[in-house]
Amino acid sequence: MGYNGRMTTPAEHDPDALNDALIGKLKAEGALHSPDTERAFRRVHRHHFLPGLDAQAVYRDEAIATHRRESDEWISSSSQPAMMAIMLEQLQLGRGMHVLEIGAGTGYNAALLAALTGDAWNVWTVDMDEEFCAEARAHLEAAGAGGVRVLCADGWQGWPDAAPYDRIIVTASAYDIAPAWFGQLREGGVMVVPWGAPFQQRCLGFRKQNGRLIQQATHACGFMKMRGRHEWTDQPPPEAEDAWERPWSVSPPPIAGTALDDLAFFLSLFLWPLIPTIFWMGEPSDDTAKRLGLMDRTRRILATVEMEERWKTVGSGDRKKAEDLEEYAALWQQWGRPTPEQVRLTAYPRGTAPVADGDVGLARREWFDYVVSVGD
Repeated sequence: MGYNGRMTTPAEHDPDALNDALIGKLKAEGALHSPDTERAFRRVHRHHFLPGLDAQAVYRDEAIATHRRESDEWISSSSQPAMMAIMLEQLQLGRGMHVLEIGAGTGYNAALLAALTGDAWNVWTVDMDEEFCAEARAHLEAAGAGGVRVLCADGWQGWPDAAPYDRIIVTASAYDIAPAWFGQLREGGVMVVPWGAPFQQRCLGFRKQNGRLIQQATHACGFMKMRGRHEWTDQPPPEAEDAWERPWSVSPPPIAGTALDDLAFFLSLFLWPLIPTIFWMGEPSDDTAKRLGLMDRTRRILATVEMEERWKTVGSGDRKKAEDLEEYAALWQQWGRPTPEQVRLTAYPRGTAPVADGDVGLARREWFDYVVSVGD
């Protein structure tokens, strides 16, 4: 009997049947295309990496938290299978290739990598917490992928001992590319990383070519932030600052629809470390109630674009924030209001990017500069 009193069938608890159903769902929804990736999912069963959980919960297409902070913030998880499939296909991992994973988690993704490359000894995975590493090793052993090297270290530094790698995949969000990842990736190699500011993440696939990383793939995503020395941290609350407002000069104003989300992503490229965000002046179900805002790392709203008798920017502290919002909103209009799928990034180690002209922009981070352009 099930918990609700109904009769359950063997298939409802059979890992093979549940895994087949999950794979069917991933294919039907367009997350899984490659026959090689499908074979990897058929070979590697998720329940080995989530022991003790109900089988039906394990094989849902959902992320599952495995460790949390006292604040309930997730710090380790088994990622959503659909997102894993998308990233694995972005990675273009072939047999015999050497691959480094940043963020071991439960070990599930490392086992899929081992199935794709054909040998668990071709996979290195790094996590900074020894408890998580020990769990991942045990899970991998149970799944028949005990040859994967699970290493306890700060993922920001990669793992130089086995470099160079043909592929690098990052399973936590990063606001920039680590110099170590770039240095440890072989020329012509592919790196996949959840990149960007909070609320504006994209899973980007890059190929290393002639001293730069050229974006080849993009997909919306939402990952836990990378932990360690270079993690994105909230700052102490600032002291109160003087309020101000000024007219909004860019036409049309930034309101409503998916275009507002597109603008927020575009702004996030150029306004870092400030965070463009979307909020509602009314019911969340009312798309016309969406408004554009700008936050700092304390998650404090610094500026909003509002409508009373006229459109205006309302904020506090430095008024240059309003000028920057308008400058890059105007550039987004000038470039034809590109969606995140149309934006292309080419990453250069800081100080090596070519001078940007009118058709491209330059987004700066701590270690890399990103030349921003628009494709089809």
